[in-house]
Amino acid sequence: MYSQLYFGKEWEKLKYKDIENFFSEKQEESDKIEFKSYVDRGEKSKTETENNIIRTICGMLNSEGGIIIWGAPKGEKKENSKILEFEGELTPLNFQTDKDSIIRRISDNIQVTPRGIRFRELKKPKEDKYICIFEIEKSEYSPHQHGNIYHMRIDGQTRPAPHHYIEALFKRISFPKLEGYTKPYIVRKTATGYIVCLKTCIFNLSKFQNEERLYFRITLINGEVRSNISSNYRRVTPNLDIVTYLPDKVFFASEHIVVKDEFLIKNETLAITNQMIEVIVYFGGKNSPLTVSRYKMDLSTPHVNVDDYIISKEENRMISDIYEDDNISNQDRIDRVMSNNSVTL
Repeated sequence: MYSQLYFGKEWEKLKYKDIENFFSEKQEESDKIEFKSYVDRGEKSKTETENNIIRTICGMLNSEGGIIIWGAPKGEKKENSKILEFEGELTPLNFQTDKDSIIRRISDNIQVTPRGIRFRELKKPKEDKYICIFEIEKSEYSPHQHGNIYHMRIDGQTRPAPHHYIEALFKRISFPKLEGYTKPYIVRKTATGYIVCLKTCIFNLSKFQNEERLYFRITLINGEVRSNISSNYRRVTPNLDIVTYLPDKVFFASEHIVVKDEFLIKNETLAITNQMIEVIVYFGGKNSPLTVSRYKMDLSTPHVNVDDYIISKEENRMISDIYEDDNISNQDRIDRVMSNNSVTL
């Protein structure tokens, strides 16, 4: 998400050096990124900074999300301006931050309890010094409060939100929070190819919103379905996808559904794909948008831990966001689908 935007790297692959490189040029704060330098002034200063970070997180949740870097260079004002510029040497923390503790503080001090907050601590090589990075998704459950105040991001600052903004957030359309994941639980070499068994889970992570007419589709690109699909609610499409559709079931808040499926990838296919395969899970419901989780697997090397076959993943992205990121217009989508001979059911 924002990690890719600002640093050109996936969140899980960020290194301390990436942050150093980022500040090798002048950077300014915006509605989506904020910098906190670290000065060792004792426990009180640490607590005050954490409170400011939590307030900023609240503002980003109510706005478009963003990133906070704690341990950034000290800001200097631009000439004849109040705008701060950040460049050069980082100000790393001289202590480690407990992930569970900081996430718990955030959850305890923001109402409604937020989701979509990620935290990473990046260690400086050969030194016990650390940079803390927070990545915040735009919240589907805003407005949120911190200290009984609704905050928002505007002009690169966190400010109390005006009444009309809060009113608009309350009136915003909301939908159940569905998330979908898949992982291999058996990967087995055979004479004709590889058998890959997948466990797929769909979660309704909403606290109060039920979903109806749950739909999800599991696709292993260029794979053949070996599962015995006998349920009235599951079927194999002409494209060899496995579709599950539950028209009569209420998918309750905090409930989850698990299915297990088996696929064959033939040797001739693996030779063409250089032993690489891709798994895609599409899911949605009556009130929730179509969302996608994608996984790439490398079958060229055997692994004892089947999770190690996964080399990259992109989980729980609304398909509309993917089209926007890829700069695909509606007309491009229409032309692409109309020129494709495949069938989707």
